[in-house]
Amino acid sequence: MVKRETVQVRFLGRDQIDVEFELEAQAIKEIKITAISGCSGFEQAARGLMAQINRDQSWPTVWTGADHAAILLRELVLRAVGRFQLPYQESELCHCRAVPTEVVDRAIISGCHSIESVARITSAGTSCGTCKPDTEKLIAYRLNERLI
Repeated sequence: MVKRETVQVRFLGRDQIDVEFELEAQAIKEIKITAISGCSGFEQAARGLMAQINRDQSWPTVWTGADHAAILLRELVLRAVGRFQLPYQESELCHCRAVPTEVVDRAIISGCHSIESVARITSAGTSCGTCKPDTEKLIAYRLNERLI
């Protein structure tokens, strides 16, 4: 049985990708980009990923890189296989400074890969500090190289 799915990933209205793929017995029969926009690095990385998936007819199990393109494409693969789940689900990560989880996540995607750099950009964790472990978990999740 052939199953057709669509996955979308968007970041700050500048980088986005929509991918459509067909699965047959867990093998990827076809995958194509139906919409893409963003910087040249993001578009080049996305096209490289699509070529790899078409060649191997499977999802990559490891995805390296810590730039925003690599992080977003990792999210794309995780969404496609139904495994994307941020480790912190509350809408507000830092209650003392009223910093939404989405703001911290955007900072991580944009290049803040330490608690200190996230704090400088968002102010999360600069008061009582109880949110620092959750910030660490988000950073680790976004930068994890294992996909499947």
